[in-house]
Amino acid sequence: GTEEGEEKKIAALGVHLRRNVTSYGVGLNVSTDLRWFDRIVACGIEGKGVTSMVAEGVEAQTLGSVADVWVGGFADEVGAEVRAIEEGELLEQLGVESLEGLEDLSGNGGGI
Repeated sequence: GTEEGEEKKIAALGVHLRRNVTSYGVGLNVSTDLRWFDRIVACGIEGKGVTSMVAEGVEAQTLGSVADVWVGGFADEVGAEVRAIEEGELLEQLGVESLEGLEDLSGNGGGI
């Protein structure tokens, strides 16, 4: 866990605007292998450590269960309705036949 007064980063939020489309991203360290962070300065914040939910004593959770709680809480905060959709409906909404080859919203070409 975190010692008193010691601040550690557990999540990252990102906002990107491109062609009048705003996209948001979030990264939450649930049970992340924190050794990966030994090689980088997370978000360019010098002198701050990195932690995870498990490292802070939260009982092991699945990514799916954490995502469900996070999405529900976020939707409540912004007054949005969350519903699951099938891949076919997503393709129709995007106006494409396949997700293959779609450029991700960050412009890195990694897919949606």
